[in-house]
Amino acid sequence: REGYAEIVRLLLEAGADPWKPTGLMRGTPLHEASFAGHSNVIGILCEMSRLKNLPSDVNAQGPYNGFTALHDSVWHGHLNASKALIASGARLDLTNHSGMTPYLLAKYYGYPEIAKILSSDQG
Repeated sequence: REGYAEIVRLLLEAGADPWKPTGLMRGTPLHEASFAGHSNVIGILCEMSRLKNLPSDVNAQGPYNGFTALHDSVWHGHLNASKALIASGARLDLTNHSGMTPYLLAKYYGYPEIAKILSSDQG
């Protein structure tokens, strides 16, 4: 949650599970990094999963709100984190439990720059 990229890398190299749900909302470490806007950690989580041939799900949805990591990133206005997630294969069409896509969240919360990248990547 603090964005210590090198520590994240070391934990993954030591065998930590990057996709294990944690915390009150039962999100993955990717959700936590996205919520906090740590694009460097997002990159490491996705890169290390590829390098270690781990099953990864950049589109995992939280059980309580249906948020993906991209929803979390958008919700808090993190442009660079949103870009990192899109580059890592985040789907733009998934809806949360309220029926909102990341694009609709960006519009709702007033993040025009994020809405622009989400709409341009959809078209």
